[in-house]
Amino acid sequence: MSDIWEKAGAGNCLNYKGYTGSVEYSGEDAVFHGRVLGVGAMISFEGDSVSSITKDFRNAVDEYLQFCADRGTEPETAKERAAAKRTPIREPALA
Repeated sequence: MSDIWEKAGAGNCLNYKGYTGSVEYSGEDAVFHGRVLGVGAMISFEGDSVSSITKDFRNAVDEYLQFCADRGTEPETAKERAAAKRTPIREPALA
């Protein structure tokens, strides 16, 4: 399980199939929660232990990929989204 965890700045992140998920802990609710980073879709996950948050993160990514497959669309990746943000928009030349 430790192979999908990595430190990222002040928080922890999960990695699975090229997707990264942020992980935070709510002491008030006694639950871990997070979301998949770098995609436009809101993909969230939660769990009350390291094992359960890891499982729910993987399930969330798999469900997103299945959703895209069912719709016949390509799933968005963080790399594609970052590249799209860097692509300059050209204004048409005035004649």
